[in-house]
Formats: sequence, C-alpha cells, structure tokens
Amino acid sequence: MLSALVNAQIHQSSGVWREGAALLRNGESIEALVEIKDLPANVPQLDLAGGYLVPGFFDTQVNGGGGVL
Repeated sequence: MLSALVNAQIHQSSGVWREGAALLRNGESIEALVEIKDLPANVPQLDLAGGYLVPGFFDTQVNGGGGVL
C-alpha cells in the first residue's frame, strides 16, 4: 500500500525541494520522490506541516568486534 508525505522541505544534494512528496511503501520505506501534482488521487497523505525530510545517516563503526579492542 502506498502513502505519501507531503508539505515538507525535502533536503537533497541539489538543495531543498518544497514541491515534492515522498511516496512510502507500506509506511516503511521511501519508494520515490515525486512532484505533488503527480500524486495518484487515492493515495493517503500525511501533512508534515513544513517539517524536514533529510537523508538518514547510519554509524557502521564497530568497537570490540571479533574480540579486538
């Protein structure tokens, strides 16, 4: 099931995009970024009230892995 995050400041490497929406698959992962005008009519929308959507950053550093400190 698709849903959409709308009315957000989407931060990308090219700058901030305010006319876009993030399409979510099953409410878990972003499937695509699209123009708001291109959203299908039947997709439920969650209004983020001008909030920020930014890339997630993961710290993959492992301390003490394999018995080595």
